[in-house]
Amino acid sequence: MMNTFGPYPSLLLTVLLLLSVSSPSASAATAAVADASLTKRTARPGENVELIVTVRGLSRPVIKEIGRSPELRVTPLRRGRQISDQEGTYWLFRYRVRPKAAGDFTIEPIRVFGDGREVLTRALRLRSSTVEGKTPYGAAEFSHAVSIPRALAEEVLKAVPQPTPSPEPVKQNDSRPLPERCLAWMGKHLRDFWSYPGPGK
Repeated sequence: MMNTFGPYPSLLLTVLLLLSVSSPSASAATAAVADASLTKRTARPGENVELIVTVRGLSRPVIKEIGRSPELRVTPLRRGRQISDQEGTYWLFRYRVRPKAAGDFTIEPIRVFGDGREVLTRALRLRSSTVEGKTPYGAAEFSHAVSIPRALAEEVLKAVPQPTPSPEPVKQNDSRPLPERCLAWMGKHLRDFWSYPGPGK
């Protein structure tokens, strides 16, 4: 029988076997990853916070439910949408979270299903208080937390309601000349002196 592999048949077969073992299919090589984050760490009772979930490595991810504390109301803002960036394609899910009362609340790890697989996000915690707490995320920090482009992170954070700052009292400057101000000051204290009824009256 003619040797079709040349003078080194066993070596060639070994190389082919190693290549077949070390080259997994595209679906197996792509790791499925899910990330979740809140746009604010603290919120007042009744204030809206946005929950962002990103999923990579699944073609049609599905989030069936979100386990959380009973005092948290979670409603979807929109259906999941597919987005492409320089790192590839991912799915974005957005939810509105509203604490009903003050307290420390937990959003349990979110289960994401797709392609016969299941991945989990990390658990999240939200503090609801009537006192101002920590500041919201910056765009760079939030972009890194949920693995989305910075431009999209900025768009999401702009939609987060911000507390209305309390106006500072405006100090009125006395524009009168200095001699006039001195005379007015002396006149006021002289009037107070002459109006003083004396001790025991």
